[in-house]
Amino acid sequence: MEGIKFSNKLIKYVLNKYPKFKVSRWIYSENYVAIENTAGEVGLSHIDRYVKMIWRDPDNILNKIGELDPYDLIFLFQHINPIYKFIGHAYINSLVNKKNLLHLDSGDPLKTLESSNYHKIVFIGYFPPLIRRFNDLGFDIYVSEATLDIVPKDVREKLNIFPWWSIEDLLIDADALIITGSAIPNNTIGRILTLAKNIKFKAILGPSTTLCKEVFKEYGVTYLGGSIVVNNNKLFELLKEGVGYHELEYKGVIKKVSLRL
Repeated sequence: MEGIKFSNKLIKYVLNKYPKFKVSRWIYSENYVAIENTAGEVGLSHIDRYVKMIWRDPDNILNKIGELDPYDLIFLFQHINPIYKFIGHAYINSLVNKKNLLHLDSGDPLKTLESSNYHKIVFIGYFPPLIRRFNDLGFDIYVSEATLDIVPKDVREKLNIFPWWSIEDLLIDADALIITGSAIPNNTIGRILTLAKNIKFKAILGPSTTLCKEVFKEYGVTYLGGSIVVNNNKLFELLKEGVGYHELEYKGVIKKVSLRL
C-alpha cells in the first residue's frame, strides 16, 4: 500500500510541476532503459536482471514509445508489468533529472556519514564499493538484498547479508540507511521509507535515482544521489554495447549529482 501511495505522490508532483515532452529516442539495453525526450534531456532506469530475463511486452509498447502520449508514459510508472514500470520511470527521470541540476550538487553525502558518530548502517541493495568503504571504517554493516545470488559466497559469509523480507527487523535500531535508486521503480521505496521514519540519515543513491527533492523530503530523506546524462549520443552508443555505470561515468557520459534535502 505504501508503494502505491509513493507512486501516486511522485506522479502527481511530476504532472503538476514539469513540462511534458514526447520521446525522441530510447534504448532498452543490458543494464538500463534510457529515454531521451524532445527537450534533449535523458532519463535512466536501472533494469533488474531478472526482469531482463523474463520480460514480456504484451501491449507492444516497446515498438511505439515515441508515439505514446507523455501522460500515458508517466502513468506507466504504475503499471503491473515491471518492464513498463521501468519505461515510465526512465521517462519521469528524463523530465526531472535535467542538466541544470548539476550546479546544485552538494558533494559526496557519504563523507558526512563517515564523520558522524553513527554505528549501524543498513544498505537496501548490494553496493560493493560503499559496503567495503564503511566496513573498513569500522561501522556495523547490514545489507538487505532481493537477489542474494548476486552476492559472492565469500562476501555473504563475511558480512551480514540478508534477504529482502528482513528489512523491517534490520531497520529497528539503525542509525543510517542507504537505499538503491532501483527501489523507486520496483515499488518498495514507499514501504522502506515509512519503516525508516525515525532513522536520522537516509540517502537514496544510484544512477536511476529520481532527483525530486520535494517528494522525498516528505519522507525525511537526507540526500538524493543520482546521475545526469551530459553526452546523449555517446550514452546511446555505449548502452548498445552493454556498458555499465562505472564506465559511463569514467568516459564522462554521465555525472553524479547529490542534492541535500
